[in-house]
Amino acid sequence: TQKQCKFAYRDSAIKKKNLVVLSSIFQLKKGETKIIQSIAKDHREYRKERHPLEYPNAGSVFKNPTGGNSAGYYIDQAGLKGTRSGNAEISTKHANFFVNHGGASSEDISELIRLAKIAVREQFNIELELEIKTLGFPPNHFDA
Repeated sequence: TQKQCKFAYRDSAIKKKNLVVLSSIFQLKKGETKIIQSIAKDHREYRKERHPLEYPNAGSVFKNPTGGNSAGYYIDQAGLKGTRSGNAEISTKHANFFVNHGGASSEDISELIRLAKIAVREQFNIELELEIKTLGFPPNHFDA
């Protein structure tokens, strides 16, 4: 049930317990087709303008810190947009997206994660928390 899932901002019991959802049932509300299409179009345009969809990426790398600006804002203000490690780059379009220009390694991405965490901590005293799930790395691999 929704109560059992304990949904919260980018969190849930499913995520905390590393569960996998195999099926689900949704109750949708009927709406006007033109309004729904307009809203969907606005969302697509927003994402296209602000997210680097032209490159492979994992979406938002860090969760947004509570009570302040977004993770992308802090990474941008730290001057890291466009920073590269190998073929991985902190996007020039949205600083919380790390893109692969072709052949980027997991270590390339790891290095950018560490750089962002260090810069944001040093400049803003904010500890960025990963939003992406990683596999095959030791527990403190991304600590900076």
